Amino acid sequence: MVVWCGLLAVVAFPLSDDQLSAVGIGVENLRLQWRFRFSARSSSPNFDRSIPGQPGISARDPSGTLVIYPAASHVAWATAGRARCGRCARIAQNSFGSVTPGIICASENVASVSIPGVIRNITTNRPIQKREKKVDKKALNWSELGFDYIETDVRFRAVWASGEWGEGELINSAEMLIHEGSPVLHYAQTCFEGLKAQTAPNGDILLFRPDLNCARMASTTARLLMPGVPESLFMQGVLETVRANAAWVPPYGSGASLYIRPFLVGVGKNLGLRPAPNYEFRVFVSPVGPYYKGGGLSLIDLAVIDLDRAAPKGTGAYKAGANYAGGLLATQMAKDLGAQEALYLDPAEHRYLEEAGSANIVLVMKDGSVVTPKSESILPSITRRSVMTLAAQALDRTVEERPIDFFAEVDQIDEFAACGTAAVISPVSKIRVGDTWHKFYGDGKEIGPVTQALYDRLTAIQKGETEDTFGWTEVVPI
Repeated sequence: MVVWCGLLAVVAFPLSDDQLSAVGIGVENLRLQWRFRFSARSSSPNFDRSIPGQPGISARDPSGTLVIYPAASHVAWATAGRARCGRCARIAQNSFGSVTPGIICASENVASVSIPGVIRNITTNRPIQKREKKVDKKALNWSELGFDYIETDVRFRAVWASGEWGEGELINSAEMLIHEGSPVLHYAQTCFEGLKAQTAPNGDILLFRPDLNCARMASTTARLLMPGVPESLFMQGVLETVRANAAWVPPYGSGASLYIRPFLVGVGKNLGLRPAPNYEFRVFVSPVGPYYKGGGLSLIDLAVIDLDRAAPKGTGAYKAGANYAGGLLATQMAKDLGAQEALYLDPAEHRYLEEAGSANIVLVMKDGSVVTPKSESILPSITRRSVMTLAAQALDRTVEERPIDFFAEVDQIDEFAACGTAAVISPVSKIRVGDTWHKFYGDGKEIGPVTQALYDRLTAIQKGETEDTFGWTEVVPI
């Protein structure tokens, strides 16, 4: 349960003496490690910042409950009543704020509980007996991978029917059998997410901000009148699929990663324009190389195309499948003009920057500020959000999200970059508008220093090469 006491929130975990002693925990040697994370549900609208919490106070009350007192009043629960063991990823669900006894795994001799939004870890100060598990990797030429589908061993599946979600399961078949009347086939009632798993130098498999992918999918499902995927189910699908396909996660230093694709489709007998009677949530993974040819941080070209990506007040801000089908022609037109990707301007006036095909835009202006376009039809990129946070906090740059009049401000742009889960950060050499090419840093022949610094810092966190002071990464228990 959670009890508010002035500026203190009391979080109680029902743990018996046997459960505590089974993992060698005495109250006198309990050490707390936790971090506050703001979410969209908290009193603060900025959930890019993770602020280290101050040391907590622990105590045992007469009822045998372990009580933790966080020293702040703006604790935001990302999910009510969910905890996940840091070693085996077992999830406990109960009523709001209550954690099921036994979540601390005595078999591992590790006491580790993770509650999104409140407490990152509870550990003992005795040495943790970590059991190493060797994973034999698949015989692939990892450094030569492109961004293509490679079928892996298993995937995750859960079905929504009769108004509720069934239990998810891992399955072997990559095929889906759906009714011919399914709304996904006729009315594009489908949405998806994209994130990556990467191998750290110590062998850990890391996810990058999966909670925000879950939140973004929730926003999209609400817009498309689809049932929301609970965070517990979303994370179960992602963690179980990655863990079951650990042999497909590219090794550290290969330049490749494991792409993770959660998606939701409306299925079942239907003819009229209405929401589907049933829904299927799936997660599959595929090892991939760089999105653009050249690998790593390489220059790309864009071309402004006389097509709109999304209508004002349409679905541009949501990761709906229909948005991407409409962009296929624009991408082909851009390639015909000698560019890798299309650059979209706003649909109303065709002046303001929006997106670059499958990526958001980040600019470094000649005054040193880092700016990103603002529009109600831009997809809220998790990578862009992270890049802007790094620019402000790690590089001490002035950052701003605002409308950018491309034609009026193009001469003030020093560095131009596209960013996203697939593209990471891709510096733009030049942009074609009509018959004119606008070149950027180093006459379009060099990668700008700010873009390079942002790429280095972001990828170092994603790969576990540096301390993650933001709390953005999550280890996949193997």
